[in-house]
Amino acid sequence: MCIRDRDYSAFYEEAHRHIKETDYLQRRGLSEETISRFMLGYDTKTKRVIIPISKSYYKGRAIDKTAQPKYLIPAGAKVTPFNVKALTEATKPIFIVEGEIDALSVIEVGGEAIALGGLNVRIFLEVLKTQKPVQPLIIALDNDSAGEKAERDLVEGLQELNIYPFPFKPYGEHKDASEALQADREALKAAIEEAEQIT
Repeated sequence: MCIRDRDYSAFYEEAHRHIKETDYLQRRGLSEETISRFMLGYDTKTKRVIIPISKSYYKGRAIDKTAQPKYLIPAGAKVTPFNVKALTEATKPIFIVEGEIDALSVIEVGGEAIALGGLNVRIFLEVLKTQKPVQPLIIALDNDSAGEKAERDLVEGLQELNIYPFPFKPYGEHKDASEALQADREALKAAIEEAEQIT
């Protein structure tokens, strides 16, 4: 089997069975409903939260701030945006964010989101060449210089594909959706709902 075609489903199920052994995701503001919906798990060997992205690709997020690297991913796996199925299944505007936990934070307050998996603009644009979004895209990358540059690159790339997104920052003074959720859930929810109205 090609390394890119490995199926980690059994690993995801095992990790999900251990999710109660850490409260990391709850401390980030995520509910049991969201954790279950996305089969988030905990790997007791590496002490990392497991975020399934596709059958053959996941991220193991360190829960210890001093752990390096911050993320572990399967060697040779095909990098894929998180929750990319929203492109064809969403029933409301889709927020494009950087990190997986940012996407989960938007979803937690009732929005729809896809995570680039960092600043993987090119990979997301490649996906859009074959999967056109059924809903408007709202670009909501991090409130920092790297996020601003990536936003410009993403907007330009989308326009070349005849997709016209709506840049919007619903995080107030916070860096990203995860920080905003932890600081004030209701404020983030209101900002997400406001952004959905602009599309």
